[in-house]
Amino acid sequence: MYKRKIFIQLLLSFWLANIIIIVYFCNYSFIYPPKNWHEKKQIANVLLLTDYCLSTESRHTRHFLMPDYFAPFQDFPSYLEHFPSSSFFPVVIHQKRK
Repeated sequence: MYKRKIFIQLLLSFWLANIIIIVYFCNYSFIYPPKNWHEKKQIANVLLLTDYCLSTESRHTRHFLMPDYFAPFQDFPSYLEHFPSSSFFPVVIHQKRK
């Protein structure tokens, strides 16, 4: 009986600690948004986007004019219809402000 009581107390304290941590981090992200959040929100509004996401999570993007149905998103180098999704965007060079 004693071990069961200790187990229940540990379990309840574990769940209580998890709830406190989750509430803290959720409130922190809402109170302190990222530094460039407003800029991203303006870009999303101008482009009529629902969210600020300009590329997919895949490493390669498939060209829509080359229908190769048996090999979508392969990593094999000879699949020429696939190209890195980073090729859509130019390299951004940040200049230090004086």
